[in-house]
Amino acid sequence: MKNLILIIMLALLSACSNTTKQTAQYYLLMSDSNTGGQKSRDNAVNIKLYLQNIRLPQYLKQPKLVILKEGNQLHFSHYHLWAESVEQGISKIVKQQLPQVTWFNKMHADAISLVIEVDDFYPTTQGEVILKGRYWLQQGEKIKLINFSYTTSLESDGFVNAVKQMQSLLILFSADIEKAAIKFHLQ
Repeated sequence: MKNLILIIMLALLSACSNTTKQTAQYYLLMSDSNTGGQKSRDNAVNIKLYLQNIRLPQYLKQPKLVILKEGNQLHFSHYHLWAESVEQGISKIVKQQLPQVTWFNKMHADAISLVIEVDDFYPTTQGEVILKGRYWLQQGEKIKLINFSYTTSLESDGFVNAVKQMQSLLILFSADIEKAAIKFHLQ
């Protein structure tokens, strides 16, 4: 009987030691490779913006990367994590990608206030990356609400590629904010 228990315990210990331990991988939305989309500043049009707020759904306010599975089920990865909050990543990309903008850290009298509200931001098991929501531009009594929706196909599987595609959607989104802010400013 003692030999049987000893054999079972050795088998269990052996099985535990043969399992590979998965380590966490951390990702940034903003990286050095994001600088390629920035254009030179045109002094003829200088927009002053104050990024007042980025509103995120609850599932994006945690560090785990998310994938949308079939049936509108979200899967939270245990080993693929954001190195900083999604809100910080979005803010950094938007600010870096708008060369026509002078950014203020506080509301300024002649600045346009920008509020971004994200509804969806994730890769899907169907091979897409989605970014949807709305943003507001406001200056005094003048206000403009703009809905946005971006979808792109994943070039290959894996979180590394998904994060790159998420970055590319934010760069497109930033360019559209800049166009809208210039138009809003000139009205």
